[in-house]
Amino acid sequence: MVGKKRWEGRLRYFLIIVFAALAGAALYLWLERAPAEARLFEQVYRVSLRQASGNMRLMAVLGMPLKASVATAKYRFSHLGSQARVRYEFPLSGPRGRVLIKGEAIALGKNWLIVELTAYFPNGAEMNLTSNISI
Repeated sequence: MVGKKRWEGRLRYFLIIVFAALAGAALYLWLERAPAEARLFEQVYRVSLRQASGNMRLMAVLGMPLKASVATAKYRFSHLGSQARVRYEFPLSGPRGRVLIKGEAIALGKNWLIVELTAYFPNGAEMNLTSNISI
């Protein structure tokens, strides 16, 4: 009976250590990966915002100045084979209205190519802003 209690105590201690190690590893990976993706996305976001706010037709509809914030952007990275891609969206507003910018960029080595950039208006209209920008 004493041996069994000792064995159960060691097993419990071992499981606690394993759980703590797994939790620590998961936290480390999450903290390490999130900032890297955020930095990559910020680069794609800046170029997309510059492309959208430089579009004369969009400026005419929304008015100036145009406002956007990376904090309101949503993005999701994925990998198809060895190629990384990011799909994203962010609101862009001006004095006369607001649109939702949606885009997609793919990694070409260390550079990113914006392959899709579209403005979606509240009334359902769309405006293609794509010019295949490599960053």
